[in-house]
Amino acid sequence: KQHQNVQDDFYARSRWYLALAYLKNDQIQESIAVLEGISKVKSYNYVKARELLLSLEGL
Repeated sequence: KQHQNVQDDFYARSRWYLALAYLKNDQIQESIAVLEGISKVKSYNYVKARELLLSLEGL
C-alpha cells in the first residue's frame, strides 16, 4: 500500500497486486475500489480486473 504514493514504472502493477492482497485479506470493498480504478484507466491487467469485478458483483 505504501508504494501507491510513488508514481514510477511499477505503479500500475502495484495497484493490481494491492487489489489481490485486499481480496486475500477479505477486504472486498477496498479491492473493488482498486479494481474499478484499474478498469477505468485500462492499466496493467485491466481485462482481468474487469473479469474479477464481475465475479465479485454478488458478494
